[in-house]
Amino acid sequence: MKRKIFFPFFLISQLVLSQVGINTPNPTKTLDVNGDMRIRNVSSTNSDNIDFLVKDNEGNISSVSRSFFSQSVSGVLSNIFYLQGTNPVIINVGSTLAVPGLTFNYTIKKGEKKILLFTINGSVRSGTAAGVGATGQGIFGLFDENNIKITSGYANFSDIVISNDRLLNAPFPVSFQKQVIIDNSTGTSDITKTYTVKYTAWATKTTDANKAQIVNFIPSSFAGYDNDTESLLSKMTVLVFNMN
Repeated sequence: MKRKIFFPFFLISQLVLSQVGINTPNPTKTLDVNGDMRIRNVSSTNSDNIDFLVKDNEGNISSVSRSFFSQSVSGVLSNIFYLQGTNPVIINVGSTLAVPGLTFNYTIKKGEKKILLFTINGSVRSGTAAGVGATGQGIFGLFDENNIKITSGYANFSDIVISNDRLLNAPFPVSFQKQVIIDNSTGTSDITKTYTVKYTAWATKTTDANKAQIVNFIPSSFAGYDNDTESLLSKMTVLVFNMN
């Protein structure tokens, strides 16, 4: 008896550009999944970037980088900057000078709107250690690139005398905040803003002829000084929030 054996070397099927449906007989897209979905493996590239899969209201899934959330989502803290005073600077009474180290540049891209929250800390004392009974006052101010004052905070210093003991030109630090909104949502190009902290010496009373005041003072001559170089430096923190 003869047997005919057919080996299916080739299974020929019709190749068509069609839609595939899972749990649906009538797919509406190239791949149409009807039901709960679990993704077990997501392809990745050799990159340090972190991406998120997001779904729109039509069920379309796309990859969104982490920077999108930090730079675009309204109300989200997108960045933090810290600046610290550097060199001491002497300011004569009636004069205004920039505080070394406290100049902040920020670029906002076209189409963006940001809130900048400034926190500024500063101390001031007499420009000479020889004056007896020295007292003084002035303001730290935040200025923009057009030298327009945005806000200010009052600072002063004074000798504190108890019996025969005294604290020489003891500074009373100031800390103040200000919110600034930068709106480039309708801009056609990026813009860069510059913010500078300046100090204005209002008045000084002392027996010494030198009425000047000093900021970013290094108290190396103070008893108990333990390399505290940052203790009387001016400081500024800037929090940047999205506002789109």
